[in-house]
Amino acid sequence: MGISWAERLYEFGYHAYSANDYGSAIKYLSLAVREQFDHWQAHFYLAISYFQTGQFGRAFLEFCIIENCAEDQDLKQQASVALKNLRRLPFFTVAASGAA
Repeated sequence: MGISWAERLYEFGYHAYSANDYGSAIKYLSLAVREQFDHWQAHFYLAISYFQTGQFGRAFLEFCIIENCAEDQDLKQQASVALKNLRRLPFFTVAASGAA
């Protein structure tokens, strides 16, 4: 069989992320998680890409998805730390993130 479409999209997104092309990373990684919701690595790099582009509310939501749904304990822990750090930003509130 070959590589799944979600995995191919993830690879494109991760490559863009690694090149600091966060706009392209968001494009591909968001398609990957639509194609396969439980692709936790795609959610993780999507969250970081949102953060890097100042889309803190979207980053918050992606990290929440990982923290609450992922089975990978390491990713859950990383998401938990990221959420804690996001909540510390002086301008960030859950209501402002759209996650209320």
